[in-house]
Amino acid sequence: APQTKTDNPPEAGGDSDGLAEPPRIGDWWSLAQEGRKLPLQLIWRSPEGSLFAFANRSATRKFEFTRAELAARKQGDQAAPSANLDVPLLERSEFALFDDTYQGLLRQMLQDPITGLDNRKGFFLELGRIATASVRGGLRHSLALVEFDQFRLIANQCGTQAVEDLSRRLAAALKSSLAPNDRLAAFREDTFALFIHGLDPDQAKDRAEALLSKLGDFRFQHGEFSYRIGLNMGLAEFSPPRVGSSEASRRADSACLAAKALGRNRLQIHEPTNTQLQ
Repeated sequence: APQTKTDNPPEAGGDSDGLAEPPRIGDWWSLAQEGRKLPLQLIWRSPEGSLFAFANRSATRKFEFTRAELAARKQGDQAAPSANLDVPLLERSEFALFDDTYQGLLRQMLQDPITGLDNRKGFFLELGRIATASVRGGLRHSLALVEFDQFRLIANQCGTQAVEDLSRRLAAALKSSLAPNDRLAAFREDTFALFIHGLDPDQAKDRAEALLSKLGDFRFQHGEFSYRIGLNMGLAEFSPPRVGSSEASRRADSACLAAKALGRNRLQIHEPTNTQLQ
């Protein structure tokens, strides 16, 4: 018979390997085996949490995974926590319905409905997770705000649908230029936020200039109207805990305003010694 869930000892590895909440004895997981997903229950784990043993519902088969193997399967969508099969079917169905509703509300709260990107709140939540890992690893990053022009003119001449179409196109163009660990978010109606992983502003300058070259005077056609969309970019350091997400975004915003004052398609790097960018 499955063991009762217990308070298990903390494990080495933290959330750096993808197992932010390691399975407890009695938990049910869905794991890919032999080309299909099987419901398996955790029946044993080593005291230090480096080895896990799962069994099928009939307890006729056992599967063992190291922590690294389970984490890799989880990250590759080959393993995930599942509904508690010890709970009656009706209760499981109610829980699944509640969980789907909750996840939908969470997406609405943290996601921009037009572009599908994280919104401002979702972006800062993601930066908080990144900050925790950055403190451990001593990494330095950059944060850029990219503000596009012509949005108000297009809204007045063509309407809201045209503005939404432009937002989606700009988001796709920006997203295609991201490195694997970079992040993009819809920050304001005409502004995107870009997290650049592992590069301080001086190192990220080439990446930012490449974006300016690619997206400066972006062509947008809507019906009989044709536009050239300009942009300005502010770049600032994001190095927790010394420079956190709020301060980095404030600095990037200040630099973006300074770039805008210089004209279209300009880049400004925030310099702490520059009194005009405080």
